[in-house]
Amino acid sequence: TLKSRTPRTNSIYQHVTYFQGAEQFNDQLYKEAIRSFDKSTTFPLDRDTYLASNFWKGEALSSDKDYPEAIKSYQIVLAKAPADHELALKAKYGIGYAYFNLKDYKEALGYFKSYVSEAPGKVSKLNYDDAVLRLADCYYATKDYEQAVKYYDQVVIRKSPDIDYAYYQKGVVLGIMEKIESAKATLDVVIKQYPNSIYYDDALFQKAQLDLQSSAYNAAVDEFSNIIKNRPNSGYVPYAIQKRALANTNLKRYDEAMSDYDIIFTQYLNHPVINEAIIGVKDPLTAMDKLDLLPKYVDAFRNAHPESTSLEDIDFETAQSLVYSQKYAAAIEALNKFIKAYPKSDKIHEARSSLAESYFRNNDYDNAMTLYKSIAAEKNVSYTKAIQRLAEISYKQSAFEQSKNYYNLLQINARNKKERSIAWMGLTESYFNLAQYDSVIVYANEILDHGNPAPDASSKATLYLGKSAYQKGQNSDAIDYLLRTLNAAKDENGAEAQYLIGEIQYKEQKYKQSIETLYNLNKTFQYKEWLGKSNLLIADNYIALDEIFQAKATLNAVIEKSTHAPSVEKAKQKLAELEGKEKSNNE
Repeated sequence: TLKSRTPRTNSIYQHVTYFQGAEQFNDQLYKEAIRSFDKSTTFPLDRDTYLASNFWKGEALSSDKDYPEAIKSYQIVLAKAPADHELALKAKYGIGYAYFNLKDYKEALGYFKSYVSEAPGKVSKLNYDDAVLRLADCYYATKDYEQAVKYYDQVVIRKSPDIDYAYYQKGVVLGIMEKIESAKATLDVVIKQYPNSIYYDDALFQKAQLDLQSSAYNAAVDEFSNIIKNRPNSGYVPYAIQKRALANTNLKRYDEAMSDYDIIFTQYLNHPVINEAIIGVKDPLTAMDKLDLLPKYVDAFRNAHPESTSLEDIDFETAQSLVYSQKYAAAIEALNKFIKAYPKSDKIHEARSSLAESYFRNNDYDNAMTLYKSIAAEKNVSYTKAIQRLAEISYKQSAFEQSKNYYNLLQINARNKKERSIAWMGLTESYFNLAQYDSVIVYANEILDHGNPAPDASSKATLYLGKSAYQKGQNSDAIDYLLRTLNAAKDENGAEAQYLIGEIQYKEQKYKQSIETLYNLNKTFQYKEWLGKSNLLIADNYIALDEIFQAKATLNAVIEKSTHAPSVEKAKQKLAELEGKEKSNNE
């Protein structure tokens, strides 16, 4: 029981549950991570660990979209941490984002403004630039457009990695302020200077919209046609078709307008754009005196979007609740029933996405792979999520060439920093397993240069730089990277780094030094895999030193105490070999 715990036990409990929470956070198991961080705060013996647990609990709650509870966790950090503590400043950043995601932009603005005023010289350039950007977004959301433009300009002046987004948003704001030519010129910066930007399509579409709104219909038709022709995989294509139909209607080009509406009603019946198309199609039909054709379009709309029933809503919410509560087997059954019963529901895409995720979480990778491939082929709002899962499944199944291709696709189509960072980490790990170490170095450095939302991202990237150098026979460089990992992280990445240092020392015949390194690993870390491997390598060092008694004692300790089955089996084999050699020598 807790009453029988000693202060040392409680301290270990505090640290172990914190690291467990960090691992679960990295695996996107946010509810489990929250429970682990709660356990860690039960014994707030080490202040920094207590603050870190509350901070990362806030991050986990935010990732799980429970923003009100996230704010409470961040507030604990602000209340308990010294004003100059790093996490106090990060908590303001987190609270700002939580309010931002709750669309309480006024509250978010205050925290981002405070963070921006305090952050210079204390935080990374990337986080500071991002906070300035979010501050600009808050001013935009609260309709203080002059201030929004001012802070977007600051992002541009600082040449932030998000400079393309700042130009895009500034163009949007100038359009709202009816400074149309300035807005179009600003959007042209994105289009002409940042052709690989993830906001390139947004800028093209927004510029076309400005032409449409300002009654420059010919220019609008040209802009929308450019998107349709040259960006065929863009999510804006169906909207561009609908808007081009509207522009052609205003130009009295009714045949062209109807050609676009026919495309929408043929190819995009289940796309949200259909809601605008069903309204807009009436105008060219009326002008062409073909209103008798309208029932055909109305029937197509009705068949694709029958009126929702209360039973349908109940079935859907029940299935979704099973997903949220992580009862994936039951969720799979309920979602399959829903999809079969309501094949034309407007919730069908969400249901299929939830079903795919449930298969994934239930370790049914074959069904998950099939469904995610189907979702990815649709190239809708769930496209990048589907690509990410296809990459993860391929990696789990050791299909590293395939996982590499999917992660590369995710990198190309990433819509935010998190997706791009996940892609880089996946590429790092996939290339390592393919023994393509130069590519590992490229993507590990991308992570280090641009940052990553996961708490262990930097240490993992540095670890892979060390592992790659080791595989290339560059032991000196490898040890430098591994020591950087070890100094920066007391997590599983640190444990592996220390083990690899010991392994390099062993191979260089520095046996006593290797033993010391591995004993320090055993004192510092509690990961059963690395403890098991560490003790096996200690035994190998003793064998090399011809200290057979110590080697046998170490192997017996692994057999008797380790909970890592592969290490126990290997220890038994090594011990049998030693005893066999002893017997042979005696004979």
